[in-house]
Amino acid sequence: MSDVSSLSANVSSLIPQSASTSPLTVTASLTADGTSIDASTSSTSGQSSTGSTSSTSSSSTTANGLGEDDFLKLLMTQLENQDPSSPMDDTQFISEMAQFQSLESSTNTEKAIEALNTSFQSSISAQTAASQSMANATSVSLIGKQVAVKESNVEWDMQAGATVPINIHLGNNSQAQVQILDSSGNVVTTLEAQNSNSTGSTTVDWDGKNDNGQYAPAGSYTVNIVGQDADSSLYAYVQNVVTGVHFTSTGAQLDVGGQELSASDIMDVAPDQAQSGFSSMTPSSAVSLIGKQVRVLEPSITYGGQDNEQHQIKVNATPNSQVSIAIADSNGDMVESYQAQADATGVATFTWNGEQMDGTYASAGQYQVLVDGEENDPSLYPFTDGTVNGVSNVNGTSLIRIDGESYKLSDVVDVASASST
Repeated sequence: MSDVSSLSANVSSLIPQSASTSPLTVTASLTADGTSIDASTSSTSGQSSTGSTSSTSSSSTTANGLGEDDFLKLLMTQLENQDPSSPMDDTQFISEMAQFQSLESSTNTEKAIEALNTSFQSSISAQTAASQSMANATSVSLIGKQVAVKESNVEWDMQAGATVPINIHLGNNSQAQVQILDSSGNVVTTLEAQNSNSTGSTTVDWDGKNDNGQYAPAGSYTVNIVGQDADSSLYAYVQNVVTGVHFTSTGAQLDVGGQELSASDIMDVAPDQAQSGFSSMTPSSAVSLIGKQVRVLEPSITYGGQDNEQHQIKVNATPNSQVSIAIADSNGDMVESYQAQADATGVATFTWNGEQMDGTYASAGQYQVLVDGEENDPSLYPFTDGTVNGVSNVNGTSLIRIDGESYKLSDVVDVASASST
């Protein structure tokens, strides 16, 4: 693009002079960037041979800039008013035509850039809208799912004897110091987080007291894990089921455990144990599970009180970890407990024959299998597995059959092709 910082034409020498006329001067100058007329120097003054007079004033095109039409009109005016006996010099004419061509090229380039910028901005807006729409749809799909969301604030209501449980993700760290900060950023107390589970998480309980053993005032406090700025795997979080979604100008907000938290802070998503991803399958589509090897949640045992009766209990856990379970009756009272080590595939196996801790045998009935730590670790759960050999629908509930026993379709947690025999 040519550098045209100014453009002017004085036509007084091209018009025949007489005593009755004063010199006519037409001057148009560009601003330094070459995109508009400089109002301070663009003017028309004097009187033409026709007697028309105009006072010095800014051109009407000043506000809009000197365009191709303006330049051409100026050139034509110059030619129309030139002295026939002394026409415009060829060199000057060629120079002004070259300036016109430069201005035309500059104008076209600017228009092309402006059109490109408009198209680019429209594309960005469309992509942003599409991205936001996808994010909103994804957020809605989280309803009913158990999520872990970063949350560094805790509320203390100053009730004696109460504690505030704080979930801490340690990652690969064996321990970390957890600071409770007041609204001014002062350290109220420091807690020790350690003994993480298979997901690298643990829970610390704050009793509301400061380092001097006195209760802190009721209010909101901030959780700071020493080293979290340098280690992204260190963070405090809330874990619960998403019950609703709200959309704001800053993004989707999730209702999690009575709190409204940002969807962008989600660190982990898992199906709620009360609902699996198979709960929405119809009986007709569930037929596709026949012949498949499945794993089903089995948090209870039906004990028949028969001689030599035995029930095998499997628990999913971290490979080679120690697992503790309890057998409880319908009142929640523990009748027996066991410990076992999970194998290399992450399965701990127990066998219960109905015998209680006092050596007597339990009455026939339904008993619960309680896994120590399962409330804070979704990867810990009791299950049974086998090949699906039938599907049914009873009172609107889809059931699958495994080895003659019926299980809810919503309790399926894993599906695989049947094992080769």
